[in-house]
Amino acid sequence: MERRNGEKTKNFLAILGVAIIIAAIGHIVSVISYNSKEHVTQGADDSKQAVMVLNDRADSTSTWLKREFDMNGKKVDLTGQTFDGVLTNKSASAVSDWKMRLNIRGDCYFNNAWCGTVEIHQHCGTPDEKVQTLDLRKYKLSDVRLDHSYDGDLLIPLSEGDYVIYYPSGDEGEMPVAGKSELTMGMILYYLDDIDLSDYYISYKLHKSYFAGKSFYAVLALAILWIAVFFGHVIANMSYRRAWKDMELRKTGVSYMSDIYDMIYMADLVNNELTVIKGDEKERRQTGKAVVARLRDMFIDDVADEYRHVVEEFMDPDTLTGRFEKESIACQYMSRTKGWCLVRLFAIDRSEGEALRKIIFTIQNINEEKTEMDRIEDSIMESGSESPAVIAEPVPYSIKDIVDEAIADTAEEAELRGTEVSSDISSKIPEILMGDPGKLRMVISCMLLSALSHAKGKSIKLSIFAKETKDDKEHLLISVRDSGDGKADGEDFAGLGVDAAAEILRVMGSELHSIIEEGEGSELYFEIEQEKA
Repeated sequence: MERRNGEKTKNFLAILGVAIIIAAIGHIVSVISYNSKEHVTQGADDSKQAVMVLNDRADSTSTWLKREFDMNGKKVDLTGQTFDGVLTNKSASAVSDWKMRLNIRGDCYFNNAWCGTVEIHQHCGTPDEKVQTLDLRKYKLSDVRLDHSYDGDLLIPLSEGDYVIYYPSGDEGEMPVAGKSELTMGMILYYLDDIDLSDYYISYKLHKSYFAGKSFYAVLALAILWIAVFFGHVIANMSYRRAWKDMELRKTGVSYMSDIYDMIYMADLVNNELTVIKGDEKERRQTGKAVVARLRDMFIDDVADEYRHVVEEFMDPDTLTGRFEKESIACQYMSRTKGWCLVRLFAIDRSEGEALRKIIFTIQNINEEKTEMDRIEDSIMESGSESPAVIAEPVPYSIKDIVDEAIADTAEEAELRGTEVSSDISSKIPEILMGDPGKLRMVISCMLLSALSHAKGKSIKLSIFAKETKDDKEHLLISVRDSGDGKADGEDFAGLGVDAAAEILRVMGSELHSIIEEGEGSELYFEIEQEKA
């Protein structure tokens, strides 16, 4: 189901991605087409998106007389007048690349324009036609090729059919014209009787940003949707992979557990169901009691009388879930038929802040191990009155081999708990030392097993440091540190625990120390001197 949903999501993302590309291309093409289209507004046509209105300036200083001007040998009074052109942009887009063409009706003289340049067409339609572009605010008189006169003012004569094209100045802020705004340009003309400036038009382009308009926001919305779906798919895929990996790890773990435990059941505490992994299949079909009570009844009759109360208290359905402060809880008991056994419950499918939903129930026969450890502990207790000086004769051994063997002793328990065990042996330690490797290995194994109960499935590090003493011996510091929460629980593993390690070390003339750091983990360590080979 998850895989099919993943494929559907991928197909949706692919289709949506193609749609976004098509929409983006369409948006870009439409913007390019919009920006390249040339618009024309004839005269003061107010229906257009941009319109230019030419008016004479209304103040008293904007009109004057140039008296006794020599016009073709005749003295006349010319009227000089300032005209303002107000360009209004009514659209939301900027007006770009605009220019104005003024067609001349009647004789006049062109004097100035600002702030752009003017392209003047003189004597149009005749053999004497002249065209020149000038910036009439700053020019050299010698550069003027048009017919003109100069008496302190430059006067360029124009007649019916001539025209002037005004090009705005971008440097002076005349282009572009922002949306919903206006600008004013100006010019000065001289005329004899009157002047007609009604024949003109502006041509322009409207510039739209690629990041504006309905089509852009449609593309943006599709892109946001694609990103949301993509990251949702990634997160879902990661969650699925984690769940799949967890399931595979559980399968591997359960498969491995089958080689260790004699009985394995998965108990659903919410739905009151049992799943048989290793055991009697008929137990799965019994539904008359609570699932924990059914698990207890599977083996309670085989528990020796002196341990029956302990087991019943351990398997109490009313208190069981409240005792799961760690990933697992365990209880040892003496069986009537199998000897020593260990019942262990593992918490699974538990979210923070929620009640425990499922557990793994296991029973393991530990009679051989328990018997062996009891023998060792009895031997230690019997030798308690001995002094370290009468310990068995030292024999040569490799500290590296002892570390490897001790880690191998705890490998199954570490793998079951998902705990990484690493070692760090000082390079200064000689390859061969003299001592009691059997007891040393037993102590280190006990320390590792104890650390596993505190590591909370994280990591354990075994470190060995050394320094040479004055009497040519090696002073070893052996430490086992876990990455747990620093809360010691004293849990023993099939008889291999801190007490046994401490007793062995006492016989060897050393002492076991512990350091507990709340929230930082805990450490067991001891110091011992060994002879060089």
